[in-house]
Amino acid sequence: YVYGNRQDGYSYRGPSNSLGYGIPLGLWRGVGGCESGYAQADPVDNNIIWSGCYDGGLDVYDARTNHARDVRAYPEAGYGWAPADMTYRWHWNFPMLISRHNHNKVLVGSQYVHQTTNGGQSWSLISPDLTTNDKTKQQNSGGMANDNLFTWDGSTLFALAESPVKEGVIWSGSNDGLLQLTRDGGKTWTNVTANLPGLPRWGTISCIEPSAFAEGTAYVSMKCVHLGNFKPYIYKTSDFGKTWTKITGDLPESNMSFVHQIREDPDKKGLLWAGTDNGLYLSPDDGQHWFRLKNNLPPVPIFGITIQRWFRDLVLGTYGRGFYILDDLTPIREWAGAMQQKTSPVAAHLLPPRPAYRFGKPEIIKTEHSFVTGQNPPYGAAINYTLRDTLAKPPMIAVLTDQGEHIATVEATNYPGLNRLWWDLRLDAVTLPKLRTRPRGKDWVELDAIGERGLNIYDLDIGPGIGAPLVPPGVYTIRFTANGQTQKQKLTVLKDPNTKHTLADIQKQYGFGQKVYRSIRETFMLIDALERTRAKLLTNPSPANKAAEDKLWRIESQLHDVYQTGARMDIFRNPAQVMERLLTISKESLNASSDAPPTNQQQEVYGKLSQRLKTLQAEYDRLQKSVL
Repeated sequence: YVYGNRQDGYSYRGPSNSLGYGIPLGLWRGVGGCESGYAQADPVDNNIIWSGCYDGGLDVYDARTNHARDVRAYPEAGYGWAPADMTYRWHWNFPMLISRHNHNKVLVGSQYVHQTTNGGQSWSLISPDLTTNDKTKQQNSGGMANDNLFTWDGSTLFALAESPVKEGVIWSGSNDGLLQLTRDGGKTWTNVTANLPGLPRWGTISCIEPSAFAEGTAYVSMKCVHLGNFKPYIYKTSDFGKTWTKITGDLPESNMSFVHQIREDPDKKGLLWAGTDNGLYLSPDDGQHWFRLKNNLPPVPIFGITIQRWFRDLVLGTYGRGFYILDDLTPIREWAGAMQQKTSPVAAHLLPPRPAYRFGKPEIIKTEHSFVTGQNPPYGAAINYTLRDTLAKPPMIAVLTDQGEHIATVEATNYPGLNRLWWDLRLDAVTLPKLRTRPRGKDWVELDAIGERGLNIYDLDIGPGIGAPLVPPGVYTIRFTANGQTQKQKLTVLKDPNTKHTLADIQKQYGFGQKVYRSIRETFMLIDALERTRAKLLTNPSPANKAAEDKLWRIESQLHDVYQTGARMDIFRNPAQVMERLLTISKESLNASSDAPPTNQQQEVYGKLSQRLKTLQAEYDRLQKSVL
């Protein structure tokens, strides 16, 4: 799920992948909180979501019951009050964190840090006032009409973060420029603001990112746009804030270059991500150099950056625009490693693929498209490779089983730089035969310039990939051949975590699918042979040829609907034959959303069809020997 909030609404969550046909608006649901609050899922149970709101509001929402409980740290309404007269001062976007070390420990920030360990039933203070507490910044909003609604209250906390390496190492940042640290869970705090070189006064500590690799390392961004200063400010410490280095490097300066967020890649040391007011930047070398990442990302303020570690996806929240996901960061991580080691790119390089989930497709996700329908990522496994230059011959990509058996071919692109393809986790699709004769009694049906017409199977709602079963979970090999050199990478295909069926069930489904797949392929090959032979005989309609063609037509009429014209709904006008019935079994047993093994009835009907196919093949073989 992706979590976020929108103006004049609630906090929401929606799927990053509906596994269906787009991500319609109806799949988003409110999860408590309001327009200003962050929504965070419990890291152990994502049915529990903590959602904030202005005025210190805080809900604990349970997605199983659709109930939300108000557990704000201090329910003293502040509407209309000058901040200086409030017990606690809450920013419109006050910070909240759920400890990665103890998911029952939740912290929120006013001018103090409040902590609960019992789901919000009670709260305790674990800090002194961590702001400047400048009363001149806490007065009535003034203006033609007072608007004391927490949006610009001075001397409040704006950022909280705990080290993922060491429990109790907690950083706080205020909207009046103070950065403070505790290393003992809040018993003692140290103000490290003065150690940051060139830090302007009264700026907002916009983001704190403790490192995933060392407990004393952290990254901090500050924005001073409200002071008329639009420069980017990003700092790094490796000694718990005693010393800092400014790492904005060659990040370009403009009136939109101030930094909202700084994030470290949790699985690639030295790879940093920065969200500015007009775009996303990355640094492969710990802030020495910065690069703008665009693709289809518009120039908008980047307010949220996170990385989903299991999928290796980069997830962005943009201010007032939407959510974006960059699938599979493996290529960027590999590139960052090469930049760090200062190695030149090789002519062709196959990158290690991330694990791919063998997801089923839920049948209920069927809805009309609209302007707010999100896009799903492609289904299957991402295959990434880099080319230094366009090759004389495009690369060749094959998928092998762990025994080395070839099961699929993926058509490769041949572009300089990064190339990304998707394997749909299926065996190679079968090739449709071409019809080379007109249906009897319907001479008005046209053939194309080379004497062919299409075989209409789409009334069966099968679509591309006809009859090719999904491979079962397991380890496969991607074989990449370019410039006469072959490289291999292992690919792990994982079981759908949502399915209730066992690996044994999936293996039975796959085994049955292979048999149906082979029969469909054999049926298509036989239809193709019959059509070629009949078309040849019809060019010279002698009595002998006419008699032979008639015998072939009778065989073919038992394989598929020989009266089809290509018109819509041909399937309802004439009886289904071996091909149509095999395709129906394929759709029902292989292309449905379930991982269930074949039913007894599916196996029984397939057995009859398989035997019928063998009989018709034998009749054709006899005719070839005796007549043709």
